[in-house]
Formats: sequence, structure tokens, C-alpha cells
Amino acid sequence: MTSSIALAKEWLDAQDNMPLPNRPSAPQPRREDEDLTICQSDTTWNADSKKAGLGWFIRSHDNQNIEKSQSSTH
Repeated sequence: MTSSIALAKEWLDAQDNMPLPNRPSAPQPRREDEDLTICQSDTTWNADSKKAGLGWFIRSHDNQNIEKSQSSTH
């Protein structure tokens, strides 16, 4: 379990240093959507180690981080 947590933290740290791919940006919420919450997620798979990882951000309508976390498994 400890190695899984360490690998998940390593994966999350690596995400901060990677350039973002050219993807269409998420539509901006309209004014009436001020109570809107946005969840963005990403996954990874390492075929050699047979380990998967998941990371996510939860943001408010004005793009403020509410929560971010990650998980990995084998």
C-alpha cells in the first residue's frame, strides 16, 4: 500500500511538469451556473508494472480549486 501511495504522488508531481495537450477548453459556465461544480479527471496505465493511476480536480464555477487528489492501484 505504501508503494502505491508513493507512486501516486510521483505520478501527480509529474503531471505538474508536463505540457498540457491541445484540447478544446471546457465551456465557461454562464452566469446562471454560479453554483456549477466542474470535475476534470485523467488516468494512466503502465503495462510493464500493470499499475493504473487516476487524478482529478474539482473546481468551482470561477475556476477555484475545491479539491484535488489521486489514486493508484496494481
